Amino acid sequence: MLRLVSYSSIIIALNASALALFYGLYSGSIVIARVVMVGFATLASYNLTQLAPLRKRKPRSERGRWILQHRKALWILCAVSLGIVGALATKLSLYDWLNFGHLFLLSLFYDDIIGNIPLRKIPYAKPFFITYVWTMTCAFPPIYDSGDLSLLWTLPECFLFIFGLCVLFDFRDVHEDRELGIKTFATKLSPVRIKALAFACVLASAIYFKAKTGANLTFISLYMAAFALLTLRIKSESGEHAYLLGVDGMIALKLLWLIP
Repeated sequence: MLRLVSYSSIIIALNASALALFYGLYSGSIVIARVVMVGFATLASYNLTQLAPLRKRKPRSERGRWILQHRKALWILCAVSLGIVGALATKLSLYDWLNFGHLFLLSLFYDDIIGNIPLRKIPYAKPFFITYVWTMTCAFPPIYDSGDLSLLWTLPECFLFIFGLCVLFDFRDVHEDRELGIKTFATKLSPVRIKALAFACVLASAIYFKAKTGANLTFISLYMAAFALLTLRIKSESGEHAYLLGVDGMIALKLLWLIP
């Protein structure tokens, strides 16, 4: 069951919905159809980026082998998810269509689903690309919903937060990225510097959020303590679940920041 919910990207999809809910709750502009759609769109796009490379190369990890074994069911899951996304999209605004449309198109170019030069192979581009997609998916929609330009500060705050997690997540892929010739911060910097960069980005996001909102310092401190412990203990050799549940799980835990 654990492999099912993590390897099939169900966990990351729930985290995406949680982050969309986070910014919706903070802005006072929650569109439930969008929150649900973000989850299913994430489920489809993350599975597509896992399935597509298997057409050209054998899986290198336990997760890859599991995905290869269950690829038919995962293709069906992608199709169902995209169908739900299409149905929910009819309830959203033109701004949502334009925003999510360009993000989904970018996701298809991420790992040679379409095109011959995957965006992930551009040196050091991986965390910036993923961070942009997550920021525009979760933090940007409440701004155009409310028309409140004072919420623009949430974009760099979200960017810092997701970027820190992406840098740490690249630590997991360091050996595969070196084999494929993909340059990332994890292949360039030492483990200590990677962890320091990841923690600094998430901490800067937390300080920024606290300064802007006056959020409860106790819960933000507890969150940062948990993230610090995770950052110290995680290694490039840590199992898939340490990243899929641990690092990615910090996204949903960000909801603690909203507790008054």
